[in-house]
Amino acid sequence: MRVLYIASSIKRPFSFLDRAIVHGMKELNIGVKTMLVNNDFSRTWISTINRWKPDMILVMLGWKLKAKHLRLLDKVSIPKAIWYTDDPYAIDRAVKTCRHFDAVFTIDSAAIPVYKERGCKHVYHLPLAAPHSFFTPRSVAAKYHSQVLLLGMSFDNRKDEIRRLMPLLRKYKTLLVGPGWDKVVRRRKGSPKVVNEWVSPLEAMRYYNGADIVLNIHRSSDDSFLKLNTLKVAAYTPNNRIFEVASCSSFQLTSYRPDLPKLYELPDEMVAYKEWEQLHDLIPYYIEHENERLQIKQKAYQRTLADHLYAHRLRNLLQRMKKISG
Repeated sequence: MRVLYIASSIKRPFSFLDRAIVHGMKELNIGVKTMLVNNDFSRTWISTINRWKPDMILVMLGWKLKAKHLRLLDKVSIPKAIWYTDDPYAIDRAVKTCRHFDAVFTIDSAAIPVYKERGCKHVYHLPLAAPHSFFTPRSVAAKYHSQVLLLGMSFDNRKDEIRRLMPLLRKYKTLLVGPGWDKVVRRRKGSPKVVNEWVSPLEAMRYYNGADIVLNIHRSSDDSFLKLNTLKVAAYTPNNRIFEVASCSSFQLTSYRPDLPKLYELPDEMVAYKEWEQLHDLIPYYIEHENERLQIKQKAYQRTLADHLYAHRLRNLLQRMKKISG
């Protein structure tokens, strides 16, 4: 099996997902060649197809694909799939390219009807996953240690929850890591420490491993950051962070999403909350009950290794493509 992989060609945050997907294919012993959507794409397209002779073309995200690139894709008879890895937040972009592919894979189950309504016959739910070769349990330096960690951009709903929780968070060693948190936390004694910047996946892995509790507050589906979900598609599926934290064998408290029980057993493998007020009880409880944290995070870790690695997702994708192409 030979796959021509057309990468997102977007440095942050998708380049790391590109590497994880390519690594997952190599784990399955799939031959893979990566193309970037850049100034050389059109010039090298035909020669790449002729020399590589792929059995399948897989596109990740497709934001960089212009009309001239899509015309090139349309001309080849090789089975083509696209994996939309930012649904529903950028689905306005996705619906413009989805009909150029034989199969659509989306990370959020709520997006499936949107693509089917636009004439896409083969549409499948394929969540993100954990790159376990990277996100692994490790001992880390003291600067990464925390009792409560939130790592991620300061989207509006996250800022609201953290502001409401601030009196509680001041009781613990709390770390807020990501752009924009300096505008939420006032510099006063006992306030959470802020690392006000994007951090690399390597640094994220270290912070996860150093945390007693990782707060995984999902971004709101109608968040104003991109303004590319004018269709108001809901968000049903957990984010990639849920798998990455679990792959580090770290404990997390995650906001609930409807697909979560399909991925992890609640509350044995994952603890979720539906209202932010629940965190007033959950955070102190799990800080004080270390043995329960250890049991839950170990079960989440084992579940992740068994079901939620990129090799699992790509095997699923390739099997579906094989059925489509006959």
